Amino acid sequence: MSRLAALAFILWAAYGLRALLLKEHLPDTNPVPLRIPLSEFPREALGSDWTGWDVPLDENVEKRARVSAYLQREYKSRGSTLWFYVGYVAKWSPGSIHHPSICFPGSGFELEDTATVVVAVPGMQEEALFTEYLWRTPQGGGTYTLSSFYYNGKFQPEEWRLRMDSLSGIRYFAIVTLSGSLASSMEETRELYQGALQQALPVLLRHFET
Repeated sequence: MSRLAALAFILWAAYGLRALLLKEHLPDTNPVPLRIPLSEFPREALGSDWTGWDVPLDENVEKRARVSAYLQREYKSRGSTLWFYVGYVAKWSPGSIHHPSICFPGSGFELEDTATVVVAVPGMQEEALFTEYLWRTPQGGGTYTLSSFYYNGKFQPEEWRLRMDSLSGIRYFAIVTLSGSLASSMEETRELYQGALQQALPVLLRHFET
């Protein structure tokens, strides 16, 4: 084999290997459909004490959210009000990343405190992590929020970690938020919200591909 032919073979092999590696590491951009539409999420999923009804997003808000599907439902029980929101993104889309620390301040909410909490989800081996927010509303009252991203079989609330994990591949993700009024104490508030999520999340996971 001549030197020129050998050089051409090496270049061809290197190009083929580069193309193979790129194909292997590029994220899958094919949309992943929901197993069950979010519109079929049971109204009693938070528990029999809660009465819920769907509330559509404002058209401009829906455009900015850039989600493939969503559920926004208001629930009431014994004087308490909860808003349950799920924004589903069928493929990796950085422009679709939203969470309360981005959206709430634009509506006049002032963040008073935040922390990471663990929600024990029945049937999940891995801990479900949520960010806990305590807000002061424009009217001067208090609002409590739990929020997380679901992807790759886990609940994880940090945007930077979501973006880092996307480098190794994320087929789809969802933003899950539960927000509403405060109970008489923070202990009762946490118990109320975590109890609602423990009821709702196992049902919600049936809607996602495994």
